[in-house]
Amino acid sequence: KVYADLQCLHSTHGNNFWGISLASDRSLSKNLSLGIGFEYTYATKHFDNDWMLYNLNFLPVYTEQRYLLLPARKASPFIHLEEGISFNQYDKTYPSGNAPPEKIHEQGLYLQGGMGLQWKISPRHSILTECAIKSFKTSTNNLDVNPHGLNIRLAYSFG
Repeated sequence: KVYADLQCLHSTHGNNFWGISLASDRSLSKNLSLGIGFEYTYATKHFDNDWMLYNLNFLPVYTEQRYLLLPARKASPFIHLEEGISFNQYDKTYPSGNAPPEKIHEQGLYLQGGMGLQWKISPRHSILTECAIKSFKTSTNNLDVNPHGLNIRLAYSFG
């Protein structure tokens, strides 16, 4: 199947990140599928560790696992996991404001875990909604810029 979606991550710092993604998976059983995907997410500004961040661009590339709990039903709840690497780019302004913005390019561990509901429109087409926890640069360093929070997704699948 192929999945195309729109999503919004509400950051724990209070702002929204808007994104789109495209993924493809292959069924291993009635319940379990494995796949790959990529996403593009953007925010105009974000406050993190007293820094002002502007023009935030995130491009995660990931593997995914989807487990349908009731695959024979027209509406089936599912568990969805994604893990991969996120390529991040943004402008960082220091709290003093005396230096010009610094252009940052970095990578980090991308993780997402959530649950959702899949509605079958036909045998080959479905609409999905999902609520998940997402992190673009998972780290134990509290000084790293790591946008994370609650992610809401609306997707269409076909194939």
